[in-house]
Amino acid sequence: MSEEEDEYSVPVEPELELEDEPQSWENFQSTAQLRRGEKEFEPDNTEIQRTMLQQSLNHMFSALAVPRAHTVKQNTKCYFSDDEILCELKGSYLQNMGTVKGRWCYLTPEEAIYLVERGTVEPYWITSRTSGSDELEGAPLDLQSVYGLVMKNLAEYQVYANLKRCGYIVLRHSIERENTTLTHTQKTNTDTFTRLWKSFTSTSLSKIVERCLRYVGVINYIPYTPNWLFSRFTKQRQLFASLQLKIALKTSSPPTNPLQITYDVWKPDPSFSKKSPPIPDFQIVVQDVHLNRFPTLSQAQDLFSRCSYKGQNQEHIRSEDLPRTPADKSKPKSKKQQPALGRNQARRMKEGYNGIILALVDNGIINYTRLSEARFYEEDVIPRESDFKKHNQGKR
Repeated sequence: MSEEEDEYSVPVEPELELEDEPQSWENFQSTAQLRRGEKEFEPDNTEIQRTMLQQSLNHMFSALAVPRAHTVKQNTKCYFSDDEILCELKGSYLQNMGTVKGRWCYLTPEEAIYLVERGTVEPYWITSRTSGSDELEGAPLDLQSVYGLVMKNLAEYQVYANLKRCGYIVLRHSIERENTTLTHTQKTNTDTFTRLWKSFTSTSLSKIVERCLRYVGVINYIPYTPNWLFSRFTKQRQLFASLQLKIALKTSSPPTNPLQITYDVWKPDPSFSKKSPPIPDFQIVVQDVHLNRFPTLSQAQDLFSRCSYKGQNQEHIRSEDLPRTPADKSKPKSKKQQPALGRNQARRMKEGYNGIILALVDNGIINYTRLSEARFYEEDVIPRESDFKKHNQGKR
């Protein structure tokens, strides 16, 4: 190409994506190929613009005026009453929703509203029920009437609808599925002298005696540490272990107003069975920020003691506590086969144990926050003897 052609050549604009432009209602009336035009960004009070806007409105009204119908076989009716919600057994959506009893499927309020919103079922109010049979007759309801009849907690429904639209399997939490979590036992020193010394130093009289002996000079070790006068350290790890504080686990009293787990949530699974559901992947507590405060310590500990979800048992298992088989020295150990003790420990300290998810609803805006407990005093942060040897060999 010559220099003159380069000078007078016009740059070609990249083709815009159709999804990035506002769609016109005229597209619903024609199957021809779409054409792009200039974007109207402000009114200019011209007759041409008013005509184009009116045409667009007419196309929108005509598109919405088309009756949306379905066949009689696909029509699913849902009957509402004062104490129960019954739905016909049609469709695959009932695989993970409701409770089937005989011919009908009994739905919870949030399940019924969700199905009515998405147009899956047609709502009816029960007007008459034939005795001795399951035949029902009712008057049709609109969406506003359904809201007024069964809507009890708007925040809980908003969280339920959001999770269902994201593809999760959501069921109301049942006390029957509630299992107790693993109890943590703290390692205590079995030395008799140490236990007697701790029981003696816990009294007020012992503290007075200790101050007097410390003032005279009989006791010269650092406070809040084991008695170094009767200890003998042969390894560096023993020295660091003696400096470690032994913190007793304190459990608070049960709260007067405990929080209840609202939903059990599972990831999408085609083989899910609502009759015998597995351990949930997540457990959610729904809270309206305008009606409830953030959980207190006693409420959080009560939730941690009652939560049960998939992978919870693995959070308490430390790789350094697992039984180790003798390694085969003939085969070289790769980096992937080496135990990642520090990485697992950092993950436990970061994510904690017994995680529960709080769904905080603020005027329709949902924020999911994971609340968990961390036990830093249970982690073994003292270096091993092999680490000391490697450090000393590097200095030589």
